Amino acid sequence: MLSKRPFVQNSLHIFVLFGFAAAQPLFSVLSVYPEFFVARQSHSSDPVWFAVILCLGVPSLLVLFEGAVRAFGAQLYAYLHAGLVWILASAVCMQLLNATEAAPGRVLTGVALLLAAAATVVYWRFDEVRTYLTVLSPAVLVFPGVFFLSPGINKVVFPEPVEAELRAVESTTPIVMVVLDELPLSSIMDESRRIDLVRFPNLARFAGDSHWFRNATTVSDDTLLSVPAILSGSRPHPKDSRLATIGDYPDNLFTLLKGSHSLHVVENATQLSPEEDVRESWAKRMVGLLSDSATVYVHVLLPADMTSGLPAINRGWKEFVNIVGEVSETKFGEGFHPDMGASRISNFREFVDSIQAEEQPTLSFIHTLLPHMPWQYLPNGKQYMLRDRALPGLVGTGFLRWSDDHPLVIQAYQRHILQAGFVDKLIGELVDRLKQADLYEPSLIVITADHGISFRSNEFIRKLTETNHPDIMWIPLFIKEPHQDSGSIIDRNVETIDILPTIADVLDIELPWATDGVSALDPTLGERSRKTALVGKAEELVFGSRLDPLDDSLKRKVELLGSGPWESLFAYGPYAGVVGRSVHDFQVYDGPVGVDLEGEALFDDVDLDAAFLPARISGLIRATPSNAGSQYLAISVNDRIQAVTEWYGRPNNARGFSAMVPDTAVLQGKNDLEVFRVLDRDGHVRLERLPGETRPGYVLTGSEESGGETLEASDGPSTPVVTIPDSGWVRMEANEETGIISIMGWALDLKQPAKDVTVVVFQHGRLLHSGVPGDKRPDVAEIFPAFELGTPGFGFDLPLAKFDRDMKVRVFVLLNDGTASELAYVRDGWVFPLDTP
Repeated sequence: MLSKRPFVQNSLHIFVLFGFAAAQPLFSVLSVYPEFFVARQSHSSDPVWFAVILCLGVPSLLVLFEGAVRAFGAQLYAYLHAGLVWILASAVCMQLLNATEAAPGRVLTGVALLLAAAATVVYWRFDEVRTYLTVLSPAVLVFPGVFFLSPGINKVVFPEPVEAELRAVESTTPIVMVVLDELPLSSIMDESRRIDLVRFPNLARFAGDSHWFRNATTVSDDTLLSVPAILSGSRPHPKDSRLATIGDYPDNLFTLLKGSHSLHVVENATQLSPEEDVRESWAKRMVGLLSDSATVYVHVLLPADMTSGLPAINRGWKEFVNIVGEVSETKFGEGFHPDMGASRISNFREFVDSIQAEEQPTLSFIHTLLPHMPWQYLPNGKQYMLRDRALPGLVGTGFLRWSDDHPLVIQAYQRHILQAGFVDKLIGELVDRLKQADLYEPSLIVITADHGISFRSNEFIRKLTETNHPDIMWIPLFIKEPHQDSGSIIDRNVETIDILPTIADVLDIELPWATDGVSALDPTLGERSRKTALVGKAEELVFGSRLDPLDDSLKRKVELLGSGPWESLFAYGPYAGVVGRSVHDFQVYDGPVGVDLEGEALFDDVDLDAAFLPARISGLIRATPSNAGSQYLAISVNDRIQAVTEWYGRPNNARGFSAMVPDTAVLQGKNDLEVFRVLDRDGHVRLERLPGETRPGYVLTGSEESGGETLEASDGPSTPVVTIPDSGWVRMEANEETGIISIMGWALDLKQPAKDVTVVVFQHGRLLHSGVPGDKRPDVAEIFPAFELGTPGFGFDLPLAKFDRDMKVRVFVLLNDGTASELAYVRDGWVFPLDTP
């Protein structure tokens, strides 16, 4: 039996099986995508450490665990070892079966588990099988060896020595360069083809001091190609094997000026600077690397139809749990929602604060992940989204695209514009800092973006196409020369590969290498007759050189979201004219259908001085209103209509809605919210009030220890608390800075999946909140297929002031049979006591 076989041999088998189950599949995927390491600024040794941890570290922990259990008995150790063999064999079988795509994921998983069980029995009984595994032990070293020999990884681990040549550059001009992320030019323009002075005053003023290249376009929709093109003047081509590293781009802006300037460089996703970025420690890099590789592995392990609830790995090269899209709790309550926004904003402000006059001229460069999604900020810098829940309207498992729910796409567009307004505020802080340091006038300043982003129903969000290319290709490009007297607008065909040659022209430097770009300020050079841009690395699209496509994009943006005063951003659709008017200006009728407002409690006691400001109002219309005609809704705050939106379809014949309101709509203290349906009879607008759902109040009575608890209703029968497995999970986040608690998870009624349930939150027996789940949860649907089209997910944001930190918080689901069940808690991060009454 296994307990009598050599411990060393059994341990070696764990190493081998783990190599086949986890290490080799990950190596196989990541060897094709070396950008995975480049994008996180991995040092050349990081992939080596990654391989050591994967091939030796993790299996060593399993072996140590086995050794500890072995001290408690040989039989127990034998069963544990057999269980680990079965788990690892299951992982191997699942990946083999996934390649066949012969059946649904649940079927393949079941077959894999059975095959692994059979393989474990064979392993248990036959010495020949164990001997064969021992013979395969060199694979533990072969797998990483093959990984390191793959061309892309080889370039990361064994980069060519790059000695930044000290160019004979004679320049004393300070240089400041900002590369924004995901900012289409049309987002910051008004209908007159100018920078919108009201919404983007700082960019407009800077444009008045600089050369604005209004016909500037990116050469790629991929950051890892577009940023190197900006900094090197080299055009990427289809199937380009270069990585965004100094090894593949040794001739770039940083190496050009290293000999004459002090470099202050903040990169994101690229490694082009000759000076090592030391912002992240080894430990932090490893944690991020292992976290993201674990996400990749789960995608590799599970069948495609079982990964829809996982963090997406197709929205960027790193921080998969940070990029937009909910990181869902699984049946076992895992997952978390970190805030990516705080770090990118603090990074930008730290960059600004570091700028100062020095004896040696400085090149200050930052590529910032702004206004890149997630969209969480208002133009004044207040945060209105605390957690990055699933972005409504965004679908797809490969290249992401927008759904046909037009209202959701429009609101995403609004949120993008609002965050772009905050970027304008940050640009203002940068300009102010330069002026305070007496560096604004003498500096060469460049502000641009790597690419844009598109908001069109049934169209890709970032993948370049013939229809969305005006949104993705045209980007801001402002270049201010030292001591420039006045601004200019230049409409000649410019591409981002022209930025570096233009900088060299302004500095009167002759570039020591050939570039594909030319100076955009040299009128003697011929103008290109076309524009080209790469779709990823796959193909090159060619377009004309005129501004016509930008005009079409701009016209669409203005029609949808207006220009000038921010209030016009919220006046959407044919009833835009009602925004800003008092509710009392209209005939108001009480409608028969009510609404559930999400986050209504956040408006009860608003602190205008806090970092958080509620500005997104969303909810659920419990049924389709009668006399279906207009599906436009007017949202009022304190009896004044602040936004117009449309409802969109939800399961169970319900309708969802979501609207942004201006920050000026919210007052200190209590704010009253109402939702109206806009009705139009012969041009006469009326409002049909959709009252908020009035739910019964509850008090939790009885004893948890005795199991005789009851939810005593204020206006109906009491609800006994029973224990029902698989009724849901709940987790929590507390944000001390904003003073907000987020309670989120999923809840369902297995017996009646077509009916909604109610989630109630108690503390010390007192009801603090109740609400209806309304988020789709594909991960839950995979476990419970009856909920494939349902919305069991919920997320409640509540003021922290409503809670007592020392008292137990409990969350229940009210089921449709008149009982209630307590949800399971994700203890990690739960800020209240769980084990005390």
